[in-house]
Parts: sequence; structure tokens; C-alpha cells
Amino acid sequence: MFACAIRSDSTVVCWGNDAPSPPAGTFMQVSAGSSYACGLGLDGSVACSAGAASPPASSFTQVSAGSSHACGLQTDGTVACWGDGGRFGGASPPSGVFTQISAGWGYTCGVMSDGAVTCWGGTPGVSDRGSSNPPSGTFRQVSCSHSETYGNHTCGITSDGLAECWADNLGAQSTPPSGSFTQISAGAMHTCGLRTDGTVVCWGSNSSGESTPP
Repeated sequence: MFACAIRSDSTVVCWGNDAPSPPAGTFMQVSAGSSYACGLGLDGSVACSAGAASPPASSFTQVSAGSSHACGLQTDGTVACWGDGGRFGGASPPSGVFTQISAGWGYTCGVMSDGAVTCWGGTPGVSDRGSSNPPSGTFRQVSCSHSETYGNHTCGITSDGLAECWADNLGAQSTPPSGSFTQISAGAMHTCGLRTDGTVVCWGSNSSGESTPP
């Protein structure tokens, strides 16, 4: 388990258990996967830490690292993915124009230009639960979980600011509270959201204090 962040000088630092050496360069966004990290460079290119699959040469506006694959949102709104696409299919994006993407454990979800959520990848009965049957309606953001065993769930923020989650709910990680949100992030068996007043609320498993924000 590790985390990564961007320093004030735009370089990336990672810390925690088995944290990878961060990619070299200067970045405007970073995403931590299961054992690697990818960063969105100031020039729009993507670089990943050693041992990860190499991203394609393109210009991106967002990058998201999953279990063994990563995806990037290109400047034309299409999605490019790289890594282990054969095992689960999460690295085989559909065509279409997207506004935001999130790579999870073997699957990926994205918000399309019309606000609809679409997901791809996942092995039936194993890692497809977070990608199966996303809800209808329009969304601003979607977030995929990174746990295959217990917490394969997905959450999103609807166009009216509400939190909506689906799939695994063993720890109540897919039962969000009421209220309006501006950002959401799905963990293993918990989820956290940023409310419109700037406070953070989490729900789901709290075995290590992960659902008790400061």
C-alpha cells in the first residue's frame, strides 16, 4: 500500500509499503496503481514508474493507473490504455468521447461527453462487479475501486451533485450518505467524498480508521 503526490516543484514523490520509484520529470497530475505510478507531464505526455508498461506517445489531459493497466484521456477526448489488457480487458477501451476516466482492478469506467457512465473489462464473477450495469443518468465523475476480493465497487457523482455507488457492498462502501459532493474516491472497502462545504465524509469499512477523516 502506498501513495504518491506532486511536490511544489512539480516532481513526484511516493511513500508507503513497497512504494515504487516515481517517474522522472515534472508533472501536473499523478495516479498510483497497484505497484506502480503514472504521471501526466506538464507537456501533456505520460510517464510511468519502472516496471510498468510504457504509455503511448500522445497528448493527454488525465491519467489513471489501475491494477496492471493504465488509461489516459487524450486531448481529443478519446481513451488510450496500456498494460495487461488480455487478463481482464480493462485496457481495451471503447470508442467515443469522454470527459473523465478511472482505472480500477482489471476494469475501467469513464464519463462520456453526454454524461453517461460506461465501463469495460473484468472477468465474469471475479472482477467484473464494479464494471457491470452502471446506473443510468448523467454524471460528473466516476471512481473505480482497486480491490479484487472484497471491494470491487464503483462510485460516481451525478450531474446534480449526489453520490451514487454500485456493485460490492460488503462493508457498506456502496451506501453513500445524502448530500452534495464535488469529488469522490472509491477505496477497497470504503469510499470518501468531498462535500460542497469542503468537508470530507467517508463510509464503509473502518477497521483501520480509513472511514474516519481528520
